Amino acid sequence: MKTEYAWLIEANEMQKPIYWNGAQGWTREHMAACRFCRKADAERVLVHVVNSSPVTRRTDACVVEHGWDVHEDGDHLIHEHPAKA
Repeated sequence: MKTEYAWLIEANEMQKPIYWNGAQGWTREHMAACRFCRKADAERVLVHVVNSSPVTRRTDACVVEHGWDVHEDGDHLIHEHPAKA
């Protein structure tokens, strides 16, 4: 097992996190969120893509680092779930 980290664009809706997942907009499912390797890339997308569209614009959106524990068998992903903080 290994832990992978990525940056997500996150906002809140009714006191629960939602995540930007690209063309579909926002989702409650963190596994469906767009993942960025670099914080700078997530910040650029937040400014130039997410907040430039009236459909996806959120004043509370920010870039947050998340981690996932990844279980692999050779080259195949078996299971992935949030890492413990």
